[in-house]
Amino acid sequence: MLYKLDILLSTYNGEEFLSAQIDSLLCQTYSYWKLIIRDDLSSDGTMSLISEYKNKYPDKIFVLDNQSVRRGVIGSFKCLLEASTARYVAFCDQDDIWTPDKLLLQVEKMRELEAIHGESVPMLVHTDLSVVDDQLELINESFWKYQHLNPDKMSSLPRLLVQNCVTGCTVLINRPLVELALPIPEGVIMHDWWLALIAVSEGIVCDMKISTVKYRQHDNNDTGARQWNLEFVMRKIWQGREPMLLSLVKTQAQAKGLICVGELSDINRRIVEKYISLYSRNWLMRRIEILRSGFFKHGIIRNIAMLLRV
Repeated sequence: MLYKLDILLSTYNGEEFLSAQIDSLLCQTYSYWKLIIRDDLSSDGTMSLISEYKNKYPDKIFVLDNQSVRRGVIGSFKCLLEASTARYVAFCDQDDIWTPDKLLLQVEKMRELEAIHGESVPMLVHTDLSVVDDQLELINESFWKYQHLNPDKMSSLPRLLVQNCVTGCTVLINRPLVELALPIPEGVIMHDWWLALIAVSEGIVCDMKISTVKYRQHDNNDTGARQWNLEFVMRKIWQGREPMLLSLVKTQAQAKGLICVGELSDINRRIVEKYISLYSRNWLMRRIEILRSGFFKHGIIRNIAMLLRV
C-alpha cells in the first residue's frame, strides 16, 4: 500500500481512552496513511491494547520497538518524527476523537497551498477543536473561543514567539517542514509550538476555521484546556509575577533554537535576535521593544499583564 501520510501517536498510560481514538483513525475517509505508535513506558494495559490493534491491522499500525527510556511528550514525538518517511505527517493524542473527514480536508488544503506556493515550501495546516468532557459531552464547540485565541491575529513570527496558538493534535505538516524541524533542540517548550515557529519563519502556517477533533478534557490531560474567564484571570493575577516571567524566559530559550534552523531571512533573523535579547534590556527599553516589534499575546488583558510583569 502507498502510504502518503504518517500519523504519529505517543502513548503513556492511555488505556482508558485509546481504543476510541484509534477507532476514529480507522474511520477516516482519507485512507492513504499508516499509524506509527511510540509508548513512553506505560504501566497500565496500553501496550496490550496496542498489540491487539497491531495484530488486527498489521498493514496500518506500526510500533517503534526497543523503547527503554521514558522521554516525555517532546522526546517521544521527536522519536516518532525521526521514524516518519511520508510526504505528510499528522500528530495524534491518545485521548481525543477525530472527525471522519479530518485528514481528507487537511490534505486537500495542503495540496491547494502546495499548488500555489510550491511543494518545497515548509507548511503547517491546523484547525480548531471542540472541547468535550471525559464522556464526550460538549463543553464548548470552539477551543479557540474557549481559550480566547484568534489564530488570524497570532500567526505572525513576533506573536508566535510569545504565545502559541497551534494545537498539536490538529496539525498536518509536509516533508520540507519535517526536515527543517529536526533535530528538535533543547529548550523547546512543546513540539507543536516549535513546528509553528519554523513554519511561520520559513514557510506558511494556515488555520482552517473548522473543528476536526473532539478534545477530551479530563484530569490526566498533559496540557489541558482552561476556560478563559474572570476566574481564570484572577487566578493568574493571584499567582504573582514569577510564573509569567518564567514562562517568557522559556520562550526566549525556545527562540534561540530558531537561529540555527534553515536560512532565516534577514528580517526574521532580526526579529528573533531582538526577542532573544529582550529580557537583558532595562525596564524601559524592554517595554519599548515589545511595543515597537509587536511581541504581543492575544487580548488586551494578557498584554497589560505582560507589560506590567516583564
